[in-house]
Amino acid sequence: MTWKDSFEKGVTHFKRGQLLEALAHMNQAAELRSDSYVIYDSRAAVHEKLGNLKAALLDSKQVIDLAPDRWQGYARSARLFSELRKYNSAIKMADHALGRLRPDDAQRRTQLVELRELAVTTQAIAEEQRRSHISETSYLLGKLPVEILVEIFDVLVSDDNQLDMKAIPRLWTLAAYRDRHPSFWRTLRPIP
Repeated sequence: MTWKDSFEKGVTHFKRGQLLEALAHMNQAAELRSDSYVIYDSRAAVHEKLGNLKAALLDSKQVIDLAPDRWQGYARSARLFSELRKYNSAIKMADHALGRLRPDDAQRRTQLVELRELAVTTQAIAEEQRRSHISETSYLLGKLPVEILVEIFDVLVSDDNQLDMKAIPRLWTLAAYRDRHPSFWRTLRPIP
């Protein structure tokens, strides 16, 4: 059996949804001819459908290595990086793919621009969620009532210790000023 026979059988099984059989034939085709980017791109598609994202990414890298001027490896890598939540890499790969598309390939360009925009948007949402989680879990003093904070500061400065203004978050400073807590203010010293 030639690599082309194995490849075509793999494509047929893939279209029928018989992914394990498709993978076996794609593996055989890759063993018989390891220099065809089309085989690796097709095998990456099978791995992607099976949920083997890292294996699909390795095959996509092989596509890029074998055909660096083609858009296919970059486009699949962009999708895979997005699914793996590696949004910076997804954006870079989408940009590389867009740079390799023919100018008249409007449909693929639209798809890649949408993929890139989705990665940018999802990255921004993930970053906002990360920041929100950090602020909810690590800024515990900010959740205390101002009266308790003032008492804490009173204890801290009760032995005539002085606090630098830069050590006090702006929110607390404004709250102490607004509520006019003189014991707090007499122990602050401005930073030169």
